[in-house]
Amino acid sequence: MKSDILNFFSEIHAEGIHAKGRLGTNVLLSNLDLSPKDKLLELGCGTGATLLKISRVFSDASLFGIDLSSSMVEKAKQRLRFCGVNSIEIKHAKEEKIPYPDASFNIIVVESVLAIQEGESLRSTLLECKRVLKPNGKIIFNETIWLDQTNKETIEEINLACKKNFGIIQANQHYPYLSDWIELLGSIGFKTKKIIKGSTFNKEMVSVKPYQFRSYLFSKTGSLKKYLKLGVYKEWKDYQGRMKEILNYNVPLMEGIIISAKLINE
Repeated sequence: MKSDILNFFSEIHAEGIHAKGRLGTNVLLSNLDLSPKDKLLELGCGTGATLLKISRVFSDASLFGIDLSSSMVEKAKQRLRFCGVNSIEIKHAKEEKIPYPDASFNIIVVESVLAIQEGESLRSTLLECKRVLKPNGKIIFNETIWLDQTNKETIEEINLACKKNFGIIQANQHYPYLSDWIELLGSIGFKTKKIIKGSTFNKEMVSVKPYQFRSYLFSKTGSLKKYLKLGVYKEWKDYQGRMKEILNYNVPLMEGIIISAKLINE
């Protein structure tokens, strides 16, 4: 599965593969301060489910999505076609550079993409986000971050196992803790405006309830492959087993955190 994990997730039309799943997305969208006519980019759009939700809540915004995985991009485009949506632009980012000019967007949304950047790649990715944001632009993301009590030896052990088994790390160990992320954002030129810890996520925090039946159906048709296709089922059980083995600890190690930050004019 190591080399095919993104292909696997795209095969099953995965959505919500981040902290608190759909609830985490809805909390994020409830804190998405998006004005009419704003241009929004989702960095790492996956199979396109979040962009569809955003389009339902903010119908006047211009929406764009990019992903490094060609299989994810193809599934995102399939989802849009299945839902009859042609107003969202999806691009395959063939390298770590965002394929748009400077100062293109008012806001960038990210779910479980930044944290799996290794080492200083996290800083480089945030600098790219800064480049394509307009003055006073914003970034809001839901990422899994190591808890302060998780020691760096444990972090390294888990990341090495995840990299060996799945080709990606669990979460950045160069900037492991929340304080490191806030300091990093500040050093790049972002002012952190809001922090929402995953342990506090609840339905009462959700002021918008984006739902699109066709997108839900698209996700379900992919999810059913886990049980109807033998090869996919075996791959799914293998993935679950390996993750359970790797994260076999008796204490919490990580937490999903939503951070909203604004670009400070220089």
